[in-house]
Amino acid sequence: MADKDLIWNLLMVVSKPKSERIECRCKDCRHTIYRRIHIIEWPDGRIEPWGSGCYKRELGHTLRARGMKPRYPGSWGEAMPPELRALIGTRTDLFIEHFRKREEDERKAREAMEADRQRFLNEVEARMQERLERAERKKAEESKRQAESHTDDHSQSSFDANGEPANLLCELCGTRTREWWTTSVTSEGRKCKCNACQQRGPTAVRE
Repeated sequence: MADKDLIWNLLMVVSKPKSERIECRCKDCRHTIYRRIHIIEWPDGRIEPWGSGCYKRELGHTLRARGMKPRYPGSWGEAMPPELRALIGTRTDLFIEHFRKREEDERKAREAMEADRQRFLNEVEARMQERLERAERKKAEESKRQAESHTDDHSQSSFDANGEPANLLCELCGTRTREWWTTSVTSEGRKCKCNACQQRGPTAVRE
């Protein structure tokens, strides 16, 4: 297979203490390695630890290697639990599975946090919308009540049962007459003015 056809993935670059050296699995190399161990995954599922020299010689010059970064962040092996560090040379697949599971758990945690955040935002938006709708309903009901109150006041005081103009008490001259000019409700109460007082103008006074 030509170099350009090689398909592989660099999963991690990790180091171990020198006392825990392992064998390089690159072909028949079998040299012991402990610094910058390159963990390679092949299309058939094989996962092998290679020394940095073998990686550079066999794969480092290929087009695929250019710009390739390890899938999982590496670390100095002493920071790992001894039982996990031991898997690098004995069960490299299980060693990588640990990081795959951790990556999956972190992904699920991020998704759960995002779902909680989105749920919170939806609830806030729903409450704000409900408040706006409630305020609009209250405003509409108040406008309707005022309109109905004005209509009732006008119909009850300005017209009789037959729909004819009723005898109103003029607030200025004190007489009752059908010849009224206007009736309205102000901050001072009801103000009724007959035609006669309207014609007399501001000089009209109550007798």
